[in-house]
Amino acid sequence: MRWFVVSVVMLVACRSSPEKCERAIRHYAELVYWDEAEADIAKHPAAERDALRQKKLAAFEAEFARGVDLEVSKCTSANFSNRVDCMLEAKTAKQAKACMDD
Repeated sequence: MRWFVVSVVMLVACRSSPEKCERAIRHYAELVYWDEAEADIAKHPAAERDALRQKKLAAFEAEFARGVDLEVSKCTSANFSNRVDCMLEAKTAKQAKACMDD
């Protein structure tokens, strides 16, 4: 019985909080999405870029809102604390993507 209680406490302690998971997932998604989006935006005439950026921002927010709950659930139910910290520390899309390789 004592081993079971210790195991449960250790598992819970290793998991990331929902808030931290959501921050990490958002940060990852923003880095990766905008890396690709900015490359696409740069292909358009300068006069169209701001409007296109606004459209992409709205699309990003809608898509993120649809999928974030599932991703947070996966993150908090697994021991992804190393990935969460890595995603939060990433400064580029390449660094963020590398967090998912471990």
